[in-house]
Amino acid sequence: KTQMVEPDPTTIIWRDVEWILAQPDGLNSNNVLSYFEMSPFWDPQCNNASLKMQTRFNDLKDLTVLL
Repeated sequence: KTQMVEPDPTTIIWRDVEWILAQPDGLNSNNVLSYFEMSPFWDPQCNNASLKMQTRFNDLKDLTVLL
């Protein structure tokens, strides 16, 4: 019987430069959760997943306060 060994997560490097370059405004506060959702570290039960689901129809263009 062959046993599957999970890779050590501290040795995994993940990035998707092509995805970032395909975004008109690059990586920003509006799409960062979608970007990290594709990573092997994303947990669908995490708080960020809940936040993404709750705000999917909101326009979060600028989360900074304008002075």
